[in-house]
Amino acid sequence: MPWRRGRFRPQPAFEQLRPLFDEWNRAVDSGDPEPIDQACEAIRAAVTMTCPDGRQVPEFVLGVKGDQAGFRWHDEPFGDD
Repeated sequence: MPWRRGRFRPQPAFEQLRPLFDEWNRAVDSGDPEPIDQACEAIRAAVTMTCPDGRQVPEFVLGVKGDQAGFRWHDEPFGDD
């Protein structure tokens, strides 16, 4: 799952999501895996990622910090094993 990065230009609707990404950044800065996982789950519960062919991406990590965004994805859902 390589990281893809790019410039982020928020639109007004992003403001309702900003607290989720602020929490993600605090969790990442802490280095503690539990808050990172919780923040990632909160983001994935609030947004979806869609492939160019219209399929929904089953597993992804999305972060936004300032004017930068980064994401990773996987084509198959992760198992519980």
